[in-house]
Amino acid sequence: GRSIRFEARGNSMAPLVRTGDVLVVGPVSPEAVRVGDVILCSLGPGCVVAHRVIRVVRGVDGPLFLVQGDRLRQPDGTIPATHCFGRVTVVERGGRRIDMNRPATQLLGRAAVLRSRWKTARGLPSRLARQALPRKNQASNILPKGSNKG
Repeated sequence: GRSIRFEARGNSMAPLVRTGDVLVVGPVSPEAVRVGDVILCSLGPGCVVAHRVIRVVRGVDGPLFLVQGDRLRQPDGTIPATHCFGRVTVVERGGRRIDMNRPATQLLGRAAVLRSRWKTARGLPSRLARQALPRKNQASNILPKGSNKG
């Protein structure tokens, strides 16, 4: 395969990728994709994103990737390897190149994964609690006015 270059739009991967940055995406075998990599993938018809892999699951038909933008609170979902077009290898901004294969950049990618997992886990208990607790107007139906618990 060949590498492709395109201009990024959006801020879901800021501060690493900003609107106007040029991304270089190189071919990658599904088995070589690792947690922390930024991949170009399809989330559905007409929806192509460059987001970070936060988990790799070995499926019956090959690996599945859980992807999430660095600034997003929730993952985009799990995508099959067939929806992965390649791995971002370079981010170009203002004449400078950020090599995504450098150890320091990969370490920052791992840190972003940990933050994404923490944000996702942190948001889950509060969402579950909000769903489980009665709403204000429902709470008044639990005990009649003037009643005593004891």
